[in-house]
Amino acid sequence: MLLALSADGLSVTPVDQHGYRKLATAIVTGDPADTIDGANRGRAIEYHLYGPSGIRYYKGPSSPPAQRGSLHIDVAVSAGDSTQVTRSYVAGRDDGVLYAVDARRGGEGMLVLARTRLSSPIRKLGTDDTRIYAATDHEVVTLETASFTGYPHGTIPVLHVTNYRAGLPPGRSGPPGFGHGGWAAPGLSDAGRHTVCAQRRQAAPVRQGGSMSTAPRSQTPVNVDDDLQVVIEQIDALKRLGAKHELAEGESYDFSIRWGTALAGRLRRLVHYSTRGLLSDADGRRFRSLCDDLRTLSDLIDRFELAHPVFTAGPPAKAKRHGAGRFANSRRGILRRGRENPSPAT
Repeated sequence: MLLALSADGLSVTPVDQHGYRKLATAIVTGDPADTIDGANRGRAIEYHLYGPSGIRYYKGPSSPPAQRGSLHIDVAVSAGDSTQVTRSYVAGRDDGVLYAVDARRGGEGMLVLARTRLSSPIRKLGTDDTRIYAATDHEVVTLETASFTGYPHGTIPVLHVTNYRAGLPPGRSGPPGFGHGGWAAPGLSDAGRHTVCAQRRQAAPVRQGGSMSTAPRSQTPVNVDDDLQVVIEQIDALKRLGAKHELAEGESYDFSIRWGTALAGRLRRLVHYSTRGLLSDADGRRFRSLCDDLRTLSDLIDRFELAHPVFTAGPPAKAKRHGAGRFANSRRGILRRGRENPSPAT
């Protein structure tokens, strides 16, 4: 389903992509909205509207959907949660507080789940499956989404802070702010008009332009902290999933995507580095311990029909068909698929 917010922010028109059929336009009551964000799965029409007057949450089987809740928070930047589709992350204009907001239990009303104050105003927000990325004038702060567990202490954990201006030449860091004479980091530009490229942290890359098998041997061990951490996080998440008696709708499928990504990307890269002798002695021990831990998870992997890890260099394994999922054109945004994709998953 494509959701189109009018230029004046006073109406939303859904368009069914399967047949390009325009549905009834929903009139926005109250103040106009600046942006719209739609759920990435499910048959219902479901979206959030954001603006200086706050957040409004709508959901229903047809258009116009019913308004299910609202919060009076000045919203200048926002990002959705691709796993917990009722949740959003927002910050106000020139405000350094990041809010996690969600629908109340039962789907009626909204509440603030958690908040965290950063060192300076938040200019851009982005998310992936497990992380929130908040860009300020000087830093990119990585925080945890905690889509299933929530925030029992009422704060959003900060995982990593990158000062992207620290590496700029002397005198070129410029005054604070995007587009105010200073140098911007890659993917960060004028805060009012462009987007931030929210990208997960990467370990040292293999030489571009050649295959992994022909990469030159380096005398300096590569940094694999992030790769190890991502795989360890997925191992812990699988153990928590296996300990549950009941799973939320789509929880198993959403995890299978993150698991497959970790194995096909992070684990495969670790195997390559190990095979080429690029790991330090300490990292080599950590990698072998991680492999031992993965080998103990065969029963859980089979139970949830996940891809099995491969510990030798070669093409990544394909996951088994996972019958519980639905597919979307985008992880979360204005594009949302309104029915199941008939193509099988591999």
